[in-house]
Amino acid sequence: MEESTSFFDVVAWRDLGENVALSLTKGARVIVTARLEQRSWETDDGERRSKVELVADDIGPSLRFATAEVQRTQRQPADAEPHAVETV
Repeated sequence: MEESTSFFDVVAWRDLGENVALSLTKGARVIVTARLEQRSWETDDGERRSKVELVADDIGPSLRFATAEVQRTQRQPADAEPHAVETV
């Protein structure tokens, strides 16, 4: 039985977004824990539009078809050098 594929926009804020950008590549299978949110707006032409997004709490690689090396990041103040990493 072939699985169907769905694509959703996933919103990842702050450190989570930076870590995802450093760790994952387009097309990678991921596991996401998120809240489903719907946004609505009106275009300049007066059309009503809406969009469903996943607002991520956690994101990680799926380990079904891949392996991963985990590195713990150290939280830094906003004015410090970004991306300090400690190997676990």
